[in-house]
Parts: sequence; structure tokens; C-alpha cells
Amino acid sequence: MIMPRFSHAVTTGKLIIVSLLAALLVFAPTDASADGKRKKKENIYSDLNLFSEVLQRVESDYVDEVEMRELIVGGIRGMLKTLDPHTQFLDTKQYRDLMVGTKGSFGGLGIVISIRDNILTVVSPIEGTPASRLGIQGGDQILYIEDEPTKGFTSEDAVKRLRGPEGTKVTIKIRREGVEGLLEYTITRAIIKLKSVPYKFIRDGIGYVRLSQFSKRTSEELASAIDSLETVGINGLLVDLRGNPGGLLDQAVAVSDLFLDEGELIVFTKGRKRNTNKRFVDERPSPLKGYPLVVLVDGGSASASEIVSGAVQDWDRGLVVGKQSFGKGSVQSVLPLSQDCGLKLTTAKYYTPSGRCIHRDDRDSHTAIKTAEAVADDSAGADREVFHTNAGRPVFGGGGITPDIEIDQRVISKVEETAERKSLYFKFAVDYAAYHEVTPGWDVTDDVYADFLKLVHEEARDVDDEQIAEAEYYLRNGIKREIYRKAFGDQAAYIVMTDVDDQLKAAFDIFKEYKAESDLMAVSERHRAEREALAAAAEKDSAGAGLAVDALSGGEAR
Repeated sequence: MIMPRFSHAVTTGKLIIVSLLAALLVFAPTDASADGKRKKKENIYSDLNLFSEVLQRVESDYVDEVEMRELIVGGIRGMLKTLDPHTQFLDTKQYRDLMVGTKGSFGGLGIVISIRDNILTVVSPIEGTPASRLGIQGGDQILYIEDEPTKGFTSEDAVKRLRGPEGTKVTIKIRREGVEGLLEYTITRAIIKLKSVPYKFIRDGIGYVRLSQFSKRTSEELASAIDSLETVGINGLLVDLRGNPGGLLDQAVAVSDLFLDEGELIVFTKGRKRNTNKRFVDERPSPLKGYPLVVLVDGGSASASEIVSGAVQDWDRGLVVGKQSFGKGSVQSVLPLSQDCGLKLTTAKYYTPSGRCIHRDDRDSHTAIKTAEAVADDSAGADREVFHTNAGRPVFGGGGITPDIEIDQRVISKVEETAERKSLYFKFAVDYAAYHEVTPGWDVTDDVYADFLKLVHEEARDVDDEQIAEAEYYLRNGIKREIYRKAFGDQAAYIVMTDVDDQLKAAFDIFKEYKAESDLMAVSERHRAEREALAAAAEKDSAGAGLAVDALSGGEAR
């Protein structure tokens, strides 16, 4: 979540009905005409009198005695729920927790969460954390925390229950797309230290950097990582923003500044108030050498990630590939209130240089993220506004960043999911490393694999031999990954894991045709033409199938 630090003071006072009415009247929207203003005020007075009347009736006549403060706070929360999931009232504890949460480390699980269609949803796990190691995935819906249903929870409600002292445990139950029943995880809390650039390496002359979040020193870390890759020598750069939930606005601007040139617009904001309308422009020439750039995104790439990828795409500095991004492009201002409370209020939205609104309207539960193929299809893309990059390439509005080249990610099998969820790789690696020496170049032998399968059969009785046989290549990779983690650390484990990351491998393959910055337009156009041809063929097949069904039913084809 991007959170610019601007706010204004609010007059302190007791939380009583009179002050509530006055505050709401002060901040009431105004019309151009005096008559409009007067009529609106009259309507607000009437509605607030109704609220006051209900409050007084509950206080005097309800069957049980109730706390007036609880009623008023409940009314405030209910009012804000009609806006968007990111606008929230913060009581004293929530406000203080939010301030603590911005300091960079806390005891928790290591997941970024959001409310999607009124369901508590994992946007992405943070790499190297307990949740990531257990296989929690972006898109997982958390339905229970310690057997308490999460229905109606705000993000802050969930954080309050998920965070806790280091070493304590919390049990959650999740629903995952394509998996029957609920999955139960018991996770040990740990201090979550946020690192912006956890991994970097060079493969076939192409530099790779994994950017996991946007915090205070992200641009410095990224610049240092790229500099070290350039020192070795690279012919292209792949920036991986998958699962990156965003972070600080100034860092989104500073990272974009690395890729763009002086004077180029990076992002702008628009809101109802003039002071929320801001423009952020690159202030220096790009320090990077002139080589091809690819930015990899997915449904977990949000907020600051979308600012960077949108700017790179709009200025034709590089290709954006992967899957449609999340669509979180709203600005939340944290406003201090009386009684040590706060208000996290959506005050503006972010727009890419071409004018695309990054934000996807969360209030519309029927709004779906469309794939690049869907956008290419006239019927799916007709309701999305078309914009153009600096070089004239068509790009689409409607929320999120649509990649220039769509790349699907492999769906992991049931046995793989079970091995991750039950920590079988980790358990096996701990036992194996205790009795065997692991040297560089170590690989999974048939004997090692057979020993691992014994553990699988002991702890995963719901998978059969056929499923195991189909997943052998990936199971062997999981074993090697965790043993390398034990022996050589997270960087070595991550590089092993990239061997089964089909999306990442396809992104690297793009550099086989995208060998120079001047190739961008040709490569982009070729893939767009292929996408449109596939969409047209699919539409033709669908129409043919419809005619066949109509003919079989005895109807007349028209």
C-alpha cells in the first residue's frame, strides 16, 4: 500500500453526538449554487437527526444496556464501509499499531493481505518468511483465524489476530482455488524483516533482480544490485515484480527514475481536492546502460509495482510481461483524530503517464481482472478505454497493468501443494543435512528420492503413486531447493527453484528476440498480432460450435 505522509489536524473534543454532527456538516460536499448548498445541508441535518434519534432509542429502550461509544464507533465503521475497503476508522490501538507497523519489522506470518469481494485474501507471501516457507499463495482466502470466522473482518482486524510475539503459533484455515475443502496451516510467528532486493543473478548474459517490496532504501538496494550485475557484464535486465504488494510512493518514483530519462512523467495523482493533484517527474538521465529491459508482473503486483511497470510501459523503456497486475492504485492519507484515533482515508488515485487509472474499483464485486487475451477479444475489451504509449502502442485502462506479453504460470499439482503445506521438503532437508555432507553441485539421487517418498507416503496419504510419478521432476526440485537452503542459504535455494518457474523461464526466453532496445516495437507488435490471431481463432471456433449446436437442435442458423 502506498501511503504518502500528508495529513491535517482535526479539532479535538468529546465523542458526543453534537460534535459528530458538526464535523460531518463541516466536511459536507458543496454545490456551486447557494440553493444547492442550503438544500444539501437541510438533507444532512435531517439524516443526522435520524441517526441521533436511533441512537437515543437504542440507549433508552434496547433490551440490554449498551455502551454509547461502541454504538457510535460502529456507526462510523458502517459509514466508511460504504466507501472502499481501504478507507477505515482506526481506534486508539489500531492507530498505534499502524504507526509501529511502518517501522520495518514485526512478529507475524509474512503475508500481505487485502479485502477482496468482502473476503480476507492473501495478496502475496513475503519471501523468506514462515508463510512463504509453508506454501501460502497469493489468492488464498483466509476464512478462519484460530477457528474464528473472518467474515466481516477489515484488514486491521486480521492483522490484530495474526501478529503476535515471536515464537508463538497461530492456526488459519484457507480456501484455495482448485482445491476441495479448506487447508489448515499452523504457523509459528517470526520477526518479519523486510528486504527489498532478496535475490539477484546472471543467466545467459541476462541480469535478474527480484524486487519484493518498496521500503525506505529500495532504490538504493536496486541500484547497487544492478551495478554489481553490470560490473560482471549483462546484455539485458529482467526485473521481477511478481507478488510485490508495493510500499512507499517516493521509492516507486526513485525506482522509476533509474529506468526513465530526465523530464519524463512517472505518475500523477488526482482527487477531489486540488492539493491531492500531484505530478512526479524524473529529475535526471537514466544511469543505466542501454540494454533491453523486461519487467515481470502478476496478480500480486500492486500499488508501487504498478507505478513502475506502468511508467516503463508508457515510455516504451521496456516490455511488461506476465499476468494482469492487481489494480491497487489509490492513495490513503492517515489523518489523526481526537482521542488518539485515526482515519485512513482514500483521497486520490494514481494514473500512469498515458493517463490510465491504475486502480480497479473494489466496490464492484463483479469486476474481474481480465487477461491480455480477453482484452484482445472485442467483446471483452470493448468496455476498456484504449490509451497509447509514447511510441503509439495501444495499452488498456480499467485498472491494473495489462502486460505486453502474457505468460501463464504453471499450476502446481496436489502432491506438490501437500509437500509444501506439510513442510515435507523442509523436514527431509533438516534430517538429511544432519547426517550427510552437501557440497556445491549436489543433486538428488534415486536413493535420496526414494527416502523422500517414504516421508510422503507417511504424511500425505491422500496422494497416490500416479500423482507422485507425474510430479517427480518438481518433487526432486523441491528436495534440492530445501537442502541447498540448509547448506548454502536462501539465494542458492531460490536459484534452484527458478528451474521449475515456467513463467520466469519464458520471460528469459524473450531476450532471444529482444536483443536491443530498438527491438521493442517489433517484438511487442509481433506478440500483439499473435494474441489477436489466437483470440480471433477462438471466436471463430466458438461461433462454429454454436452453429453446430443450433443445427443439431433443428434451429435455423442466422
